[in-house]
Amino acid sequence: MRRSAVAIVLLSLVIFMVFCDAGAGEAPEDTLFTYDFSGLVFEVRFIEGAVILYLPDGPLTLPQGISASGARYTDGSTTFWIKGDDAHLEINGSLVGKKTDVPQQ
Repeated sequence: MRRSAVAIVLLSLVIFMVFCDAGAGEAPEDTLFTYDFSGLVFEVRFIEGAVILYLPDGPLTLPQGISASGARYTDGSTTFWIKGDDAHLEINGSLVGKKTDVPQQ
């Protein structure tokens, strides 16, 4: 009996923590930001469940992926991750740029 009560309490805490962090690090829907990663300038549009990166080579839509914290968008080869004022872009496993301040809207 005691084990099941502890399990229920732990499960309740996990569910509570997931719902409290559900929107952390996410930008408002359909918002356009400009990022400058040391000369690589591109725009980012946040849409429902995805992000569109307007890179110099053309637009790229990334679906939202699983993230323990913040918001992570990836197609398996390109990853755009944001948390608060921090953001980074990886292409084929290589860090392309990292930003640690608020982008221009």
